[in-house]
Amino acid sequence: LREADARNAEASRAFCLNSLGLVAEAQNQSDLAAQRYAEALTAAKESGDLIIHGQVLTNLGNLVYRQGELEEARKLYERALEHDPNQPEARYNLANLLDDLGETELAIAELRKVCAAAPEFADAHYNLGLMLAQVGGTSQAKQYLERYLELDGASEWASHARTFLDSFAA
Repeated sequence: LREADARNAEASRAFCLNSLGLVAEAQNQSDLAAQRYAEALTAAKESGDLIIHGQVLTNLGNLVYRQGELEEARKLYERALEHDPNQPEARYNLANLLDDLGETELAIAELRKVCAAAPEFADAHYNLGLMLAQVGGTSQAKQYLERYLELDGASEWASHARTFLDSFAA
């Protein structure tokens, strides 16, 4: 029982440190965010909680991605998915990074997985639609952009999605 309590306490600590990392990022304190994420990773490892471990790796990946460290971000997203293969945020961010690296076909495959596993993840539908349009998959692109508008038709990107859809009709 004590061991289980200790693991639960470490999981809670990991969650709190991860949250503090997000707060530090929001305040443009990248070094502090990285420190909190590193502490959160240690706590998550000690707790054995693979889900929080994956979430922290994803957030750290986001931080280094924004800093332009694309290969490091890729490794972190891939590690996050090893810990929690069902984490749509890690897979979504990995897909965007793969597209930035020119690996659009791999990015499309990852986004298809996100849309299948998390059908309400609007931004995944939007990005998949755009990527499919880039590679000539117009009919599939339409399907994903239309789904995006169903999910988040009032967002700031909705007008862009409508413009793309209108261009397909022309």
